[in-house]
Amino acid sequence: MSVPVSQPTLGAALSRTGRAWALFEHGLLVFEHMLAPAGPFRLLVSQAQLCAKRQCDCRDVVLTAVGLDVGTDFSGLGLGSEEICSMLDGPKAMHALLDIDLGIVKPDEYEGRSPLSSDWLDYVQSQVDGDLLETLHDRWLQAKGFRPRELHALDSRALEPGELVAWHELHPDQRRDLYLDEDIVFLASEFYCVNSECDCAEATIDFAELLEKKRARSIGYVRVSLPDTQVIELSGPGTRLERLWSAFRTRHRNTGDRLATRKQRLAEIPRVDSRLALPSDTTQHVGRNDPCPCGSGKKFKRCCAG
Repeated sequence: MSVPVSQPTLGAALSRTGRAWALFEHGLLVFEHMLAPAGPFRLLVSQAQLCAKRQCDCRDVVLTAVGLDVGTDFSGLGLGSEEICSMLDGPKAMHALLDIDLGIVKPDEYEGRSPLSSDWLDYVQSQVDGDLLETLHDRWLQAKGFRPRELHALDSRALEPGELVAWHELHPDQRRDLYLDEDIVFLASEFYCVNSECDCAEATIDFAELLEKKRARSIGYVRVSLPDTQVIELSGPGTRLERLWSAFRTRHRNTGDRLATRKQRLAEIPRVDSRLALPSDTTQHVGRNDPCPCGSGKKFKRCCAG
């Protein structure tokens, strides 16, 4: 295990992020656990490894980790510490898998590996948030050799008055936001008004059950005001939709800022008069208002485009 010695100290890096985790360029992922307001502290230092085989579609990050009791001051603990590198390569290292899509952390006992301890497993799971998952997704694209695609213009002629636009429609290679509820996987899609003459401050989050053949069926949506995320409308099965909305807010800790920033970014996308170019071979000639090629009977923009 080789870690560059010129990297900043763990304490400085964690303080700068303002989170309980820090991910470094060479793949070191560190979680800080504060046991009391003034300490002591525990650190979980892990090496995050991604599969680089382009033909493989695995979405797990392999974590090799060691726990450190560092007392009340770890500001001088360097990332290039030979002791840490030796521990990560040694028999006391623990192992886990982190699913980039679902955000679920599981112990890894493959081929006799020592799994991540239950206390660390619970803590890491509580600290995995949307920012970390999206950062790991970007690293996954890099490891596979993919170049992220973004569509830089919006066809204003294809928009109907008051129509909402899905974030992923214009950012097709960003991470899909998936949630597991009672063994069913749901996709959260964010919709925004992009009418430059509209001053609404709202966002709509649609939750759809994932079906076979990459199809999805909406179960309802939550419409909220920005940036306070007060619920304006909840349309769908109340209990399940409330659970999914709660999970969304837990994963995206600064939900209001996230949604407001994304709405602003979409509002700044330039308009064009030509048809919107779509990212994949199966949908690139389908208009937003055309029937979806999956056969659902819905318009493309209300089905697989989301």
